[in-house]
Amino acid sequence: MRPVRPRAEDRSDLPQTHEARLAAAELPPVWEGARRRHLTLLVLSGLGQAAAAATIAWFTPHLLSAPSAGARWRLTAVLVLAAVAVGLLRWAEWVLAELLGQHYVLEVRRLLVSAALAPGRQANLGITVARTTNDLSALRNWVAQGIAPLASGIPLVVGVVVALLLISWPLGVAVLVTALALVGVIGLLAAPVLARSRELRRRRGRMASHIADTVAAATTVRAAGGVERELRRLDDLSDEVRRASVTRAVLAGVMRGGAASVAVLAMILAGITAAWVRLPADQLTTALLLVGLVSTPVQDMGRVAEYRQAHLAACIVLARALRRGRTEPAPEPRSGRRAHGGRGFLHVHDLPGPDPHRGAPELLAGQGARVHVTSRDPEQVDALVARLVGDEPGTDGWVQLDGWDLDTVPGRRRRRLLGYVSADAPLEQGRLSRAVRYRRPDSDEPVSEVLERVGLTQAVTALPRGERTMLRRGGEPLTREQRVLLHLARGLYGDPPLLVLHDVHDQLSPTGQEALARALETYRGVVLATGDRTPPGWRTWTLDGSTPLRLVPAPTTPRSPEESP
Repeated sequence: MRPVRPRAEDRSDLPQTHEARLAAAELPPVWEGARRRHLTLLVLSGLGQAAAAATIAWFTPHLLSAPSAGARWRLTAVLVLAAVAVGLLRWAEWVLAELLGQHYVLEVRRLLVSAALAPGRQANLGITVARTTNDLSALRNWVAQGIAPLASGIPLVVGVVVALLLISWPLGVAVLVTALALVGVIGLLAAPVLARSRELRRRRGRMASHIADTVAAATTVRAAGGVERELRRLDDLSDEVRRASVTRAVLAGVMRGGAASVAVLAMILAGITAAWVRLPADQLTTALLLVGLVSTPVQDMGRVAEYRQAHLAACIVLARALRRGRTEPAPEPRSGRRAHGGRGFLHVHDLPGPDPHRGAPELLAGQGARVHVTSRDPEQVDALVARLVGDEPGTDGWVQLDGWDLDTVPGRRRRRLLGYVSADAPLEQGRLSRAVRYRRPDSDEPVSEVLERVGLTQAVTALPRGERTMLRRGGEPLTREQRVLLHLARGLYGDPPLLVLHDVHDQLSPTGQEALARALETYRGVVLATGDRTPPGWRTWTLDGSTPLRLVPAPTTPRSPEESP
């Protein structure tokens, strides 16, 4: 019978190390895809270094007892080549480790940002940035500078111990016991270092969140004279990070210092053991060379153990973030069309309303319909918009557009079906032309026509690089109203069946409202708008009411009874 894994909400009761291991198991495996090749090459690098160590161990005694100068020169050349091989293999190990770490972090970063963009998520900018920098750096350090040294260092250490056992078994046992003692010390310090690492990353996340929120509210902070207060608060948070860093460094330093001591102690024990067993001079020289060869991998063990605990601390948070952003795969859209499910129709039915005993009234809108959505509860309007654009998957009722169920439609189909314009939404970083084509990146239609349609041609032409201008920091160098109109151009690009205007009329000046009205004159689809202002000539759909709103153009051909309203 398979053991039942604790649920995410119950894991706080688990020991920290066990919780961390469960979290690490939820992240992508390292042994997967191209990383298998990198890991295999790292192991081969370690085996190659072990072979070079064996070569040194074998030929060094022969060099000391070489019968002629020619033999000494040949043995010297072999030993120099072995030393060069060790250097080349260490170089290859470094490059492979970086490839492995970057490949792994790329996959986790993609999953993390995907989780932050999942419907219903409102991720804090500072925390997201901290996760994609500090926490992913912890993962990269463990994979590149933790797993990689283990993959190449363990074969080297094992090879050296075997060689020492062949030279003199007491010598090999002494070095082996020293290595096992290091493993014991690291095991004892693992849990405390993990606890300190978790505390440090919590402090860093809190500081990053504060910085992001403060910078985002810079205007109001300056207006209220709060710059000094915010800086003092930042100083307090920075001091907490400093104290947590120092506390963690104390224990992590014991790991690193212990590893360095063990590396030196191994050489000392090798000399002491050689004296007690009266090892010949040539064998002693070989043994010291071998112990010196593994001193670097042994010292790396302390650093590797520190990276491991920082990695586990990051895994707990990253796994939780990925778990929250993970959604069930959407089912295939239903191909059957309901009544009025024909071309260009928007049908909203049985949605929950402000009154728990009565749902929102039905909406049936055909091509050319202009609908203004209102409610006594603004959250109901926001929930409807979120459901239309795919931010909040619905469970009750249905929303059908152009014959597609918007609750189950894939994202690529949704972007063809509707355009979304929000007055407060920032623009992505990139070229202005890319921002217009963002919904339809596969389209090769020029953007100049839709820019002319929304009245932005003159403003775009005035920019130094025109349509190739790079937009940064949410849409600069465009003004706020120009950004809204650029969102409108994106929504109209490709003429989708539905255009959603979220509080757009309220945020535009009279000139901007005129540009919006002109742009909608030639738009044949359904327009759904929210906000306080009702555009002239538009029909109002009240979510609090009970009267359905049906705006269906008269059919040009007779309909069957099943297709009639």
